[in-house]
Amino acid sequence: MPRLLTAALAAAALTALAVGGLILWSLRHLAGIDPNTLLVLGGAGAFGVALAFLLLWLFLDTRVFRPLIALLRRAETNAHPEHDPDTEDTLPHLAPLSGGIASLTRQLAAARRAAASANREALASAEAQRHRLESILHDLSEGVIVCNFSHQVILYNRVAMWLLSGAGEVGIGRPLRGLAEPGPIEKALGELMGGAPEAARTVSLTCRPLGGDGPLPARMALTFGPDNRPDGFVLTLAAEPVAPEEIPSPRREFYDFDLFSRPIAAGREAKAPLRDLVFVVFDTETTGLRPSEGDRLVAIAGVRVVNGRVLRSETFEALIDPGRPIPERATRIHGITDEMVAGAPGAAEALGRFARFADGGVLVAHNAPFDMTFLKAEDPGGALLDTPVLDTRLLSAAIHDHATGHGLDSVAARFGVTLRPGERHTALGDTLATAEIFARMMEILDGRGAGTLAAALALSEKQAHSRRDLPF
Repeated sequence: MPRLLTAALAAAALTALAVGGLILWSLRHLAGIDPNTLLVLGGAGAFGVALAFLLLWLFLDTRVFRPLIALLRRAETNAHPEHDPDTEDTLPHLAPLSGGIASLTRQLAAARRAAASANREALASAEAQRHRLESILHDLSEGVIVCNFSHQVILYNRVAMWLLSGAGEVGIGRPLRGLAEPGPIEKALGELMGGAPEAARTVSLTCRPLGGDGPLPARMALTFGPDNRPDGFVLTLAAEPVAPEEIPSPRREFYDFDLFSRPIAAGREAKAPLRDLVFVVFDTETTGLRPSEGDRLVAIAGVRVVNGRVLRSETFEALIDPGRPIPERATRIHGITDEMVAGAPGAAEALGRFARFADGGVLVAHNAPFDMTFLKAEDPGGALLDTPVLDTRLLSAAIHDHATGHGLDSVAARFGVTLRPGERHTALGDTLATAEIFARMMEILDGRGAGTLAAALALSEKQAHSRRDLPF
């Protein structure tokens, strides 16, 4: 818009000059002006106007337009309560405006922090109950899964994860139909929903895990929302008596009750809001930078983002045997040695496991083309290559188009995400940092009109074409 305004003013001035020149040309005999002199004067005038507007545009672009854009982007980011307001005075030419906006954004951020603090205090009792619920779930000898009516998992405990681990990945937002045969579950749900008010609220059934060891006796009951209407169901899986400590517990029990009223969108719908989709943020570590010259993967990690929340309890991490020595220069960066990957699975196996973990999600990575190039080199026909991919580096360039650095460290600093020294340049550490950045980007993207998957992908594509030499 600023450039269009300057161009419009320049065009208007040149048009006025041209009209004046035509008038003088038509009256040159009356005024006694030599035609050649008139042409020279007209050319000089046009050149002078063009030069003046070029200098004006350069002045406005460096002293007004770019600083205003930077001020807008900084205010946009600072307004979020999780960010520390950037108070550095980098706009001396707009000091009064810069100071005023900085003051307003600090007040807004402070107000949001106060509101967040009040909410935390109000939820203190609920937090205590949450810990109690987790303790109860942890010690139960039966598997518990809670689902909404879209058959998406809302809550699970470690026994349920253990019982269904042979069927597939158990996680928040994942479809129950991918873990157990739907027939018995739908039949039991139909009995509960169609029963008379005085009918029993629990029915027995046989749950048949997909790929599991065999059928499991189970019970089903409805869950009820604040209006006392059913909004989901609880599936309790009976298991052979096993001491809780004998069951592996790699992850905490987790739940997201918001999914009762707001199921996540199925699959990867282009028009779905970002917050309604499942994302799998990932990162890789490699032997070098050029897969075309024999460099290979040595690690891959991922974490799921559901309902705008980073599920740190649902992560994937695997070392990979690259089938070649790891150069010392690569080890100095990510810390992975030949000894560490000895006996690790090959790329095909590791990527197959990761594909199952990422099933149904949209991929997200920082500088995604680098990671995707290695995935393509290792598994040319893999399912991951058909998955939509968002690049936080390109999204950062769109959101903070005034900034010069879009490497992970720079972007994390702008979004208030802490990069712990021991985790930087590890696949899981960089994955978690990128996930936190992306979760905080969502609200800003929505405010920019890029709050759907299709819009975010289009924004990334636009940046990819306009910033091929984007600085890291």
